[in-house]
Amino acid sequence: MDQQLLSIGLARPALRCLCDHGIFSLEDLNQLTVEKLSSWHGIGPKAMQLLIPYLKK
Repeated sequence: MDQQLLSIGLARPALRCLCDHGIFSLEDLNQLTVEKLSSWHGIGPKAMQLLIPYLKK
């Protein structure tokens, strides 16, 4: 897992979810949409709030 992604402050369930889906860096995260990420189990409202700035626009 990329250090920048770890420094966002996500909880462990959200980090596990990202790993399970092959997301290991902010660059990987940039390829996702809000809709796709929010549908994953382990990504709750707080995680979404932290991750939205890094998602595909």
